[in-house]
Amino acid sequence: MDDDQTFTKKQRFLQAVKDFFSRALDVNGRTNRVDYGWTILFLVTIVAFFMLLSLALLLSMLGYSKLTVVVNLVWIVSSVFLLFLATLILVPFLSLLLRRLRDVGLRGRGTLVLMLLWLGSNFLYYYVVIKPLYAIYQSPLSTSFVDPIYAFLGFVFFSSLVFLVVPFFPANALTIRKPNTLLRFFLRSR
Repeated sequence: MDDDQTFTKKQRFLQAVKDFFSRALDVNGRTNRVDYGWTILFLVTIVAFFMLLSLALLLSMLGYSKLTVVVNLVWIVSSVFLLFLATLILVPFLSLLLRRLRDVGLRGRGTLVLMLLWLGSNFLYYYVVIKPLYAIYQSPLSTSFVDPIYAFLGFVFFSSLVFLVVPFFPANALTIRKPNTLLRFFLRSR
C-alpha cells in the first residue's frame, strides 16, 4: 500500500482486512497500528456475532421451545462454524501479531519465548490451581456457587493483556539503546 495515498475509513478498513488474509503466512515485514486496529475490530466483530448467535441458540434450547430439534441443530452448526472460524483465523492472526510485535521492538525469538511462557503459565495455573478447586467445587460438601473455571478464564484474559496492549505501542517503542544480554534476547537495539 502506498503511503502517499489517502484512504477513507471504509477503504482503510477493507484494505486492512484484505491484507490480513493475503499476508496470512507472512511473518516478515511490518504492520502499522491502524491496520492492526482495524483488523482486530473486524475479528472481534465476527467472533462476537457468532458467539452471541450460539449463546442465543443455547438459551432458547434451555427454554421451552417447540422447535427444540431445529434449535439444537442450528446451535450445533453455529458452534462448529465458530470453531472452524477460530481455527481459520488463528494462523493469520499469529502472523499479524508477530509482525506488529516485531515492529514495536520485540525480537522473534523473544516473542516466541514469551508466548511459550504465557501458554505454560496458563496450563500450570489450570492444573495446579483450578483442577483441585474444581474437585472441591464438585464435592457434595462444597458450599461454593462459583465455578472455578471462571477464575481460569479471568487469569487467561488478564495474562493475555500484554499481547492485546503492546501491539498498539508506536513503532520501535520497546527498542533498547544500551546493549544488555538479557534484554537483547527479547528486544531489538536501536
